[in-house]
Amino acid sequence: MTDGRLTDPLVSTEWLAASLGAPDLRVVDATFYLPHLERDARAEFEQAHIPGAVFFDIDAVADHSIPLPHMLPDPAAFADAVGALGIGTGDRVVVYGGKGLIASARVWWTFRVFGHPSVAVLDGGLGKWRKEGRPVETGSVSPAQRQFAAAYHKDLVADLSRMLAVLERRSGPDDVRRAVHTLRDASFDNISLDLIYGIPGQSAADLECDLAEALALAPEHLSAYELEAKPGTRFTHRHGGELARQAEAMEGYFEHVVETLTSAGYRWYETANFCRLPERARDRDLRAHHNLGYWRGRDYLGVGIGAVSTIGTARWRNAPSLRGYVEALVAGSRPQRESEQLGVPTRTRERLLLGLRLDEPLPNSDVGAVVDPTALERLVGLGLVELGAGADGSAPWLRLTPRGRFLGDGVTAELLVDEPEVPEEFRRRSDLVRA
Repeated sequence: MTDGRLTDPLVSTEWLAASLGAPDLRVVDATFYLPHLERDARAEFEQAHIPGAVFFDIDAVADHSIPLPHMLPDPAAFADAVGALGIGTGDRVVVYGGKGLIASARVWWTFRVFGHPSVAVLDGGLGKWRKEGRPVETGSVSPAQRQFAAAYHKDLVADLSRMLAVLERRSGPDDVRRAVHTLRDASFDNISLDLIYGIPGQSAADLECDLAEALALAPEHLSAYELEAKPGTRFTHRHGGELARQAEAMEGYFEHVVETLTSAGYRWYETANFCRLPERARDRDLRAHHNLGYWRGRDYLGVGIGAVSTIGTARWRNAPSLRGYVEALVAGSRPQRESEQLGVPTRTRERLLLGLRLDEPLPNSDVGAVVDPTALERLVGLGLVELGAGADGSAPWLRLTPRGRFLGDGVTAELLVDEPEVPEEFRRRSDLVRA
């Protein structure tokens, strides 16, 4: 903080407890729940909220002239709404939520978009506040109206065209809609959409809008991938600063993706993949069956430029060069490829690394040789891994718990008896588990 203003994006519960009652401090409850959860955020606010807090209704403080949810209102509408909450232009604002960071981070960003920089999020939210035994109040509140001056800051908003430009994509959302409708007209009944989040400049509101647009198309399958920018590439050089700033939000984005899609009736069957539940899909299993073979350690054949195949202990990769691949075919010869022989330890490690990405049990007999028993016991105790066996006495198995799946690769890397062939990305995530 500088001159009393909030300059850090987070404040602690200790700081807020010591600052409550300051004449220029306003506390805002931004709790929001997806409709499928059937929870009433305003009713919960009236049951318990931080003393002096007001309730920010994300559904109400929005642009209702368009069909998409939670779009930014115009500056005048935002000024009227927050002024009615008793928030003035010079006030310091602390925002908290009842669950997670997505809603409070969104409101924090909204205040900044409308020119109010003295705003912070309460670290740990209402849950941490109550866990520490701090006071709460009940009932509704009726603050006195105050004047709030709102000025729209366009540089803080990344619209869809801007995000597509960042990714250097030529297609747009209308192209996706037309493609889906064309496939439906042709009687396709199993359509999958790919989503990318973590794009430089993407906000929580942008992500929410993308998910709503995707769900409106009612696909049978969805894949949601965190943008991975490779070190040393032109993209990373251009956007490295924003990628670094956004890194801390990724865990919250991932959790929001999972919560949104599972609440909408999709099965989170693999780390980044979701399909409609059988009861919502005429009892069909809509998982990606080719990829299931890959994740289950089965043989697979890849066809085309740069494609990888694994048959038994042999793995090969076709040349990634389009020109070289085509020239070889024109000449009637086999395109160049790289080959390697895989030992049993390598295949077993891969079975563990890939198999634990799924929501199904992984037989101990497939991976027991590479699992560290001490690490397994510790991770079970931490609630990150579960063990079991079939009711019919079938072979014992392990799998990640829902909590463990959010840490994913990091938990898996910790389980390995040694890590000589673990990809670097798995190593980095395992540091989170150790921490």
